[in-house]
Amino acid sequence: MVTDWIDTSTQTLVIEFYEFDKTNSAEDVVNHLNSLGDNELAVMINKGMGEPKPKTKTCKFSDVKKNDYFYKACIWGNENHIVEGYKDGTFGPQIVCARRHAVTFLWRLAGKPSPKTTKNKFSDVKKSDYFYKATLWASEKKILAGYDDGTFRPNGDCLRRQMVTFLYKYDKNINKK
Repeated sequence: MVTDWIDTSTQTLVIEFYEFDKTNSAEDVVNHLNSLGDNELAVMINKGMGEPKPKTKTCKFSDVKKNDYFYKACIWGNENHIVEGYKDGTFGPQIVCARRHAVTFLWRLAGKPSPKTTKNKFSDVKKSDYFYKATLWASEKKILAGYDDGTFRPNGDCLRRQMVTFLYKYDKNINKK
């Protein structure tokens, strides 16, 4: 739940997984605070679920190493069919999370429920898109609102503030917290 992502001593969201030092430029810091990697999303979801431990100790993704901070979250996410990876056997941990990924991860977390509606309000989401049902479901559950121009912008970066909003709405509308 979202409260698991809040540092109760400061009431601030715990969404930082990156060490900054004097070699980082101001642009690095701003870009990091805006963008979110699929690896970070896997950690956020795992933490939000109370950090359940994976059943296995081996990760099937060739680009996820035991010393990666997201290693266990990635295994757990894969075991629970939340993160599926790519056909080439990789997870793509450094790939910037697209909005379509974020919505799909949350839909899978919910158990891939079928949307009750067949009405698609987004002009840039096609029935043939792998994230079609996830998008309809997230919109129906008021997790996803889209943009004023009637688009979802599935290929756009999912910014941290957007993901925190999605997680909050997921918690509120799905977990009823």
